[in-house]
Amino acid sequence: MPAVKNYQAQMDALKQLSTIVSKKEEVEDQSLWETAGVKVGARLKDINNEIVKVKKLVSSQTKAIDAEEAEEDGDGAANTASVRHGRQDTRAKKDVRRLGADKKALNDKLARGELDMKTDHVFTN
Repeated sequence: MPAVKNYQAQMDALKQLSTIVSKKEEVEDQSLWETAGVKVGARLKDINNEIVKVKKLVSSQTKAIDAEEAEEDGDGAANTASVRHGRQDTRAKKDVRRLGADKKALNDKLARGELDMKTDHVFTN
């Protein structure tokens, strides 16, 4: 299992900075900037972007760890099968729609009389 950095302190510092900067107050504790991993005096937009970046990083690491654990437990095949099942489900829906469209076209032809098998005359060539 890969080593995972604990981002809780960084997220707490980022949230505090975001609150302080959004209220347009002065940041008294300068160590918040260092803990948050942003430049001193950064804009609110930069702080919020850093929050999003850290959340995505934590999410991707969590998913990678879960995938590794699933492979170790033998659930890896089941996980990929569920993804394939989703694709198959989509294909099945498309097939049903296509069959419905074909049935509608056939009913339209029947209504117009294009598929009548009765003939009053015989064609000879």
